Amino acid sequence: MNQKKIINFLVINHNGKIMKIKLYLFLRSTYIWYILILALCLYSCDGNTLTQSNKPLTFNKIQHVAELADTTQSYELYLPTGYNNKKKWPVIFMFDPHGSGILAVENGKEAAERYGYIVAGSNNSKNGIQNLTAITDALFADVLKRYPVDESRIYVAGFSGGGRVASSLALSSAKVRGIITCSAGLPGFDPLIAPRKFEIYAIAGKHDFNYDEVVAISKPLDQTDWRHLVTSFDGGHTWPPVTFINQAVAWFNINAMRDKLISTDKQFLKQIHDDILVQTEQLLASGQFISAANGCRNGIAELDGLYNIKRLRKKLESIQEMKEYGLEKQKEEKVKFTELKLRDAYMQNLTIQNVTWWTNEINSLKDRIAHEKDSLNRQMYSRVIGFLGIVCYSYTARAINSGDYSTAEKCLDVYQVAEPKNPDCYFFKSLLFDKQNKSKKAAENLAIALKLGFSDSSKMKELSAKTVKAARIGN
Repeated sequence: MNQKKIINFLVINHNGKIMKIKLYLFLRSTYIWYILILALCLYSCDGNTLTQSNKPLTFNKIQHVAELADTTQSYELYLPTGYNNKKKWPVIFMFDPHGSGILAVENGKEAAERYGYIVAGSNNSKNGIQNLTAITDALFADVLKRYPVDESRIYVAGFSGGGRVASSLALSSAKVRGIITCSAGLPGFDPLIAPRKFEIYAIAGKHDFNYDEVVAISKPLDQTDWRHLVTSFDGGHTWPPVTFINQAVAWFNINAMRDKLISTDKQFLKQIHDDILVQTEQLLASGQFISAANGCRNGIAELDGLYNIKRLRKKLESIQEMKEYGLEKQKEEKVKFTELKLRDAYMQNLTIQNVTWWTNEINSLKDRIAHEKDSLNRQMYSRVIGFLGIVCYSYTARAINSGDYSTAEKCLDVYQVAEPKNPDCYFFKSLLFDKQNKSKKAAENLAIALKLGFSDSSKMKELSAKTVKAARIGN
């Protein structure tokens, strides 16, 4: 980076690698004072930028807030340092699939602190909830009534089912300017007939069973003027590392600059541009040609019209001409084909094969994950196991609800082999045994689910009081 007064020093990143850091000053557009920023040589797998301050941020306390209109509804709230009611603040409403507002806000508070956002995480929106519209309407109304929100900069973010809530809200409410959807795509979405445009920042783990549907978001949008970026990280079906939420919020700020909602900060834009080029070289050096190209491509879309992107365009063109890039693209297509074949075969055999067959099959997949040297294949096998988990979850729930206990038992056998530490598996086993009046087994499995972190009180209402009491005594 061609900056004045650069200070170089070393740190150890989260992977234990020693990284060289360059420290310099720039003026952040959302504040009126100078802050220090670290240009880390640590980025997302697909080359989006990561900007950090030179010292750990001091965070305010996350607050629990009961809604004024209905105190049974609540959310977790984060107000950034310097918050006051004399100015209007952008806001991000965040949704976790299990209704954990605290987890959602924990993932958003760093971006809130860096860029000056209010963050509110719902405690009531969760997968399977019936009155979702009433919950989200009440949340929006309460936050907008209590706090000075800049209504031209309202965003929604969510993971998995929470990501689907985010996209649903953007499609139904003209108030929403943009979304961050994590591990959730937009199946059936057609931008040409959508009621309104909104900004879409999509994130998925490369080992996530929803990875393909998230990546597919780009296909219908690339031919339109919709603002969208898709990126990925080396992980599974989980909230992404907070750095990705930071990057998404930085992108929101860049778009706000583009629309003249906030002042343009050229030095901030230069920071992002230079970081992308550095990350691209690192990805190329590690043989990740597709990720390097994706990083350049995202950077071009991110900065176009605000900063000179000639170097990014030239770098992208040079990558696409590389033989290694073409070979990796070919391999990627072969891996996709293999994944589809495996998914189809497993769907056909789900309730046909016995538990011994499934144990051997799933253990073979896990062995390949442990020993496969090729990252594309390793990620694919992880996605297939995750796919089996979500299929077993869905089939088990449906079978228990319809009274088909035989099918439920078969699916649970596969589920437990595929994801032995998933609390939902043991909750379903408890529910099945409870309905079969096998109280001891029901309590034992609920106790396991609780130890593994199961905390959905609304689902536990489906169990008998006897089972719940016995499980809690056992814990």
